[in-house]
Formats: sequence, structure tokens, C-alpha cells
Amino acid sequence: MNSNSVLDRIKTVNKHYKNCIGMITGLGPSGICLLKFLQDAKIKIPIYFIDTGFNFQQTIQLKYKLEERFNINITSLSADNELKSYVFKKYSQNPCNTKSNICCHLLKVTPLLEILPTKSIWMSGLRKSQSRLRSSTDVYGLDGRGTLKFNPIFDWSYDDVKSFISKHNLPYNPLLDLGYKSVGCRDVTIKSLVTDSCERSGRWHNSNQTECGINVF
Repeated sequence: MNSNSVLDRIKTVNKHYKNCIGMITGLGPSGICLLKFLQDAKIKIPIYFIDTGFNFQQTIQLKYKLEERFNINITSLSADNELKSYVFKKYSQNPCNTKSNICCHLLKVTPLLEILPTKSIWMSGLRKSQSRLRSSTDVYGLDGRGTLKFNPIFDWSYDDVKSFISKHNLPYNPLLDLGYKSVGCRDVTIKSLVTDSCERSGRWHNSNQTECGINVF
């Protein structure tokens, strides 16, 4: 873990893409670290969080804590009411369980696609160690939909992230202390399955799904 190199990466990207950078975060440990680095670098960029309506209450409360801690505004994005009504009518009141992939696309990806074209490059907390699918993540890359991604802590481990949060006494989701490593929507997220599993093992535990579609590989 080299904090100085991460700061250098962020400052370099900001120099070349000033006013053209955005960040989307699920308010997980990686994203929290990036918020701290942005503060240390005295860089302000738009920060977005996608609110599906199925987030854990602890996640929503964390959003407010992070806004206060870093003196920032984290913009919540959500699908419009007409689309939400369609999802509930079509796939019952519990779409996360009945059609999780479609639910993710409609409630997460749809609002995301409205803002992706507004920036030239997107900062992300993606890391190689998060899962096998993410193991080829590098500091820069084009994702599956052609979005230019910047992943400043791509080479950090989960322990690196936890250590950084602890060292700087940063707010984090209390569910992490209860056995969760990655927190998504409440109906399809459980505690990590085994202690040495990938961080995302508790996501979509009732299906073969591994990604929501925000990140396309």
C-alpha cells in the first residue's frame, strides 16, 4: 500500500481531465478511501451514489456521515417513478429476488447511463483483489461499454483498505463489522460465505449473478 502513489495518480488525472471527472460509489470501503484522497489532494469532483430503494438503512446513514465528514454533497441517482412502478408491477414487490439481473439493470444501470456521457473519465474504487472477474483491473481502462475508467487503488488488497480506513478514523458501513465485505441491496446481500473467499461472495447469493452492470468487463 502506497498512499503517495495514489495521491500522485489522482493529481495527474485531475491535471489532464480537470472538470471532466466524475465518481460513482456504492459507499463501500474502496470508495471511502478515495473520498479521503480527494480531500487530501484538495480536489472536488462530482460524487454519485445510486439509490435503488433497496439499500440497507446503514448504507443510507453512511452517506450522510460521509457528506459531513468530507464536507461534500453526494448526489443520489435513482430510476424515475414510472420505471420503478413498472418494475414492481412486472416483477412483484421483491424484484431483487425474482429477477435480480433485470432489477439491477432497471434500477441501477438506467440512471447511471443518464450521467455517464457527462464526463470524460470516471474514477472508480475497482480493485484486482475484489473478485476473479476484476483480477485484470489496471489503473486505467476502457470498460465493456467504452467508458474510460480510472482506478487509483486497483492494486490495494482488502487489508490495505481496512488499514487505511482505521488509520484515518473514517466512517464506514457498520455491516462490515458483522461479517459483510461487500454491501449491495439488502434482499440479495448476505455475510461473506467463508473467511477467505473473495470480497463479493455474499452478493447475489441466490443466483449466478456476480455484477450489477454498473461495471462492465
